[in-house]
Amino acid sequence: RRRVAVSTATNRAPTTSRKATMAPVDVLSPFAESRASRLAAFARTPALLASASRVVTLPNAPLLSASHAPTAPTARPTSAYVVRPPSAAELEVLLSPSACNCRMSPGCDLRLMYRAAGNGEASAMAGWDVAAALAGQVADTTFAGRVVLGVLLDGPDAVRSEPGRTVEEIDGVTGNRLVTGCVLEPGCRVHGNVELADTHVLSGAAVVGCGSVRCPEAAVSGAREGHGLDLLDGTADVEVGPEAGGGRVVRVNVDSTLVDVCHQLDMDG
Repeated sequence: RRRVAVSTATNRAPTTSRKATMAPVDVLSPFAESRASRLAAFARTPALLASASRVVTLPNAPLLSASHAPTAPTARPTSAYVVRPPSAAELEVLLSPSACNCRMSPGCDLRLMYRAAGNGEASAMAGWDVAAALAGQVADTTFAGRVVLGVLLDGPDAVRSEPGRTVEEIDGVTGNRLVTGCVLEPGCRVHGNVELADTHVLSGAAVVGCGSVRCPEAAVSGAREGHGLDLLDGTADVEVGPEAGGGRVVRVNVDSTLVDVCHQLDMDG
């Protein structure tokens, strides 16, 4: 597979020039890292939904941006999370009209998720009472099915003392008519939605003021088979050159370069 190396000219003089060429592996590494980050994010979902353990160690979620994810973990390559059912006291705060004012549908399997201060401290933190964090970050939402509900803790996550200026910057889960089959990680912003189903929201991501947001497994496979969209691999089938009567389909993603497309079209020469 042919690739193009990027070169830069430096220290140009009237009669001579010195050119430094970046190795192809260096040119392509950001694209490989981007794809690895996407796949790592997808791998978090089954680990959090299926784990029977109270402590789950995961690679840190990819950052969306420094400005939009100030609470996302950055210091360690992995973080340990406590994932457990709420205690009786936490459940009381969650359902109390004078506190969180949330509701749980019959059969709801709700689990709380929070990050440990250190990977070795997760077991000791599994019994922490996080009712105060729930009261400050969760409100007026109905939960159904299996839901992993994340909350930020002041110690491990350095919770901001001042709230965000816009609703998209406010950490927490509030004002949602129905949340079902979801993973809502600590530091996500999910506010004022009609329905959120079969969706994983990472720390720093915002889902605000939407109608119905659903991403069931059938929709993922249907998008790939019926529309050429591979949501897992982040690729799309795009037809090029149809105006000439002989359109051809190439598979591209956000990292694809002109060289990649030409290679698929056998235009390497």
